[in-house]
Amino acid sequence: MKKYLMLVCVGFAISIFCLCICRQARAATDSPADNAQPSPEKQETAKAAAKLVSEATAIVKRLPTDDKGWANKQQELLLKAFELTKVALKLSPDNNDAKSLKKQIAGIMFDLGVIYHGGQGVKRDYVLAIKWYRKAAEAGDAEAMNNIGGIYLNGLGVKQDYIVAAKWHRKAATADNAKAMSNLGIAYCKGWGVKQDYIAAAKWYRKAATAGDAKAMYNLGIMYGKGWGVKQDYIATIKWLRKAAAAGDAEAMYNLGEMYYKGQGVKQDYIAAAAWYRIAADAGSAKAMCNLGVMYHKGQGVKQSYVAAAEWLRKAAAAGSADAMFSLGIKYYQGKGVKQDYVAATKWFRMAVDAGDTKAMHSLGEMYYRGQGVKQDYVVAIKWHRKAAAAGMAVAMHSLGTMYYQGYGVKQDYIAAAEWFRMAADAGDVQAMRCLGLMYYNSVGVLQDKDKAVKWLRKAAALGDKNAAKELKQMKK
Repeated sequence: MKKYLMLVCVGFAISIFCLCICRQARAATDSPADNAQPSPEKQETAKAAAKLVSEATAIVKRLPTDDKGWANKQQELLLKAFELTKVALKLSPDNNDAKSLKKQIAGIMFDLGVIYHGGQGVKRDYVLAIKWYRKAAEAGDAEAMNNIGGIYLNGLGVKQDYIVAAKWHRKAATADNAKAMSNLGIAYCKGWGVKQDYIAAAKWYRKAATAGDAKAMYNLGIMYGKGWGVKQDYIATIKWLRKAAAAGDAEAMYNLGEMYYKGQGVKQDYIAAAAWYRIAADAGSAKAMCNLGVMYHKGQGVKQSYVAAAEWLRKAAAAGSADAMFSLGIKYYQGKGVKQDYVAATKWFRMAVDAGDTKAMHSLGEMYYRGQGVKQDYVVAIKWHRKAAAAGMAVAMHSLGTMYYQGYGVKQDYIAAAEWFRMAADAGDVQAMRCLGLMYYNSVGVLQDKDKAVKWLRKAAALGDKNAAKELKQMKK
């Protein structure tokens, strides 16, 4: 911890304080006779302040740093030293030694807050963390103000309160803390504790970015890309993303890959896209690892390799990417880059589902429907298709229509089948359009309506369904 390391040089600091006090005393005795001398009352006040600073310095010198229970022992001593410096500054506001010591003590208080915040060597305690952050904030530590805001923002040990969080972030931002400026930008962007205001968000992001905050540079780039609070400008997006990437922001690196992949603000360049994805992947971006896997699968910007694709997808999955888990399931199902293995495919689909991937729900349903990698079970298949359909997957709606039509896992029900085909067709599933058209033509689950039959078959044919085109030709005969 940057501030806590100051304790290492406490002895040196104490020596400096003492030298300064001695120099002040010498300066008072060596001053020319014609210089105005402070009044006896002021001299006494200055001496009293210097004595308090000396006492506080001695206390700081005694602060434990490594013995058992050191954090608890520090607290009482710190508070006493802090109170002494406060009194000293009241007596002598211009006492530079007192100002310097107060700043040092504030830094130690902040570090105590960090210790309790992160549970470093002590039991994690957000209440104590806030207590010490508040003490440090009272002494003017802007980083402590920002951290208090973060605790309220995330509801750590306290009731989540966006308004209080924004208040503390504003205090820290006003004290020139770049992270707080960035956090205030996020608050305005999302409407957390303040009225949503993209213009204000962009303003705070710009201030933070100018002060060197990488995340603010990234967010400002995104604002330009979306045209939020600023005129949409992909070139400006590229500019800020490059700055953020140079400052080490992995999300910025990933998004630069996206910009080159899509040709936004730059000429489309798969090689450059792959290069940025690789840089982002090396910086820990799971999304970049996953996209690299896709690019190796397709041979975009890199030499096509199913094996390399599987390797990157595995890395992305290990980093928590649900998309990568699903894609690995497909790899094992198809046997591309890995040996075909339905059991492994089912395992990866299940992991993707647990990580929140809706596509994998449908795939898992299909594995149970077909009995691949698991024992065939239509009831379980229906369960997973329902979950995927509830998440909006058109193909899952189509599968449910098929199972109701066949009576697999449920009682055969043509009306329910037609309804599921209709929902899937409305959601864009081409096969469902053809099935619905045939049901209207043959009066299965719906009243016969040849006009509707033709309408749905034409839609399917227009979207490339050759079987729908054949059915239309048959109807004309």
